[in-house]
Amino acid sequence: QQQQSQGHQNVTTTSSKSSSSSSTGGWRLLQALLRTYPGTFIAVSLYQLITSLCGFGVPLSLKFLVDFIGSWTTSTTIPPTAYVAAAVLFLCPALAALANVQQFKSARRLIFRCRAALVGLVFRQTLRVDGAVSTYSSGQVINLCTVDAGNCDAIRYLPFLWAVPLEVSLSIALIFWVLRCWISGLVGVVLVVLSVFLTVKLSEHLRQAQRELMRRKDARLSLLGEGLQGIRVLKLLAWEGDFWGKLEETRASELAALRTFILTRCLISILWTSAPVFVSALTFLLH
Repeated sequence: QQQQSQGHQNVTTTSSKSSSSSSTGGWRLLQALLRTYPGTFIAVSLYQLITSLCGFGVPLSLKFLVDFIGSWTTSTTIPPTAYVAAAVLFLCPALAALANVQQFKSARRLIFRCRAALVGLVFRQTLRVDGAVSTYSSGQVINLCTVDAGNCDAIRYLPFLWAVPLEVSLSIALIFWVLRCWISGLVGVVLVVLSVFLTVKLSEHLRQAQRELMRRKDARLSLLGEGLQGIRVLKLLAWEGDFWGKLEETRASELAALRTFILTRCLISILWTSAPVFVSALTFLLH
């Protein structure tokens, strides 16, 4: 019993170490990428800041022009601020579109560089390690090079970590400033917070679905690699039907996980797209 308890303690400590190392490994990788390409990360963040700020220029200038037209008479002269507001009304969308295109270009270049660096690092480490003593199968190595390294597309969403809180804070401030009604403004704030909470929950479910998908994909690729290595034995003993059935079963399990992953991503996209519409409609409906 004492040996069993020691064994359980060793398994627990090992699992805790592996989970802590996996959680800190992603942060260390991000730090390495930030040190490798600091200029590109700064440029992408700067373009995101310009896009976020220009998004508020149009409604503010439009509000100023509407208030000015409502109080303007033929006897009063047009102030220079009205011309500035009219210019901002047209220049902000153009500047936001230009910054958005440059951000997309810089982000794609950064993604390609990071993906190439990660794939080269995995191949270099694979060539150094003996395959007989390696804990990674061929399927896991292929997934690291194709799927996990391909997840560098998430790098372009890094500026959203600070841009989204900034935009939400400015939007909430503008709701109370423009409407000057605490009830409708509070409803808008509650809807924004609720949409963020739902997005976080769906993102956690999406991360779990992605891990399950990667696990089942590793199992399928490992099974396929074993079948290709022992293809002579399979043909000699006429086990093609059994192997094909096992492969189809593994593939069906992977497709089920893929379906869950895609549906979760669709729900996040629908929520992300429809949340501003519902917030605006209910806020002005209760105003």
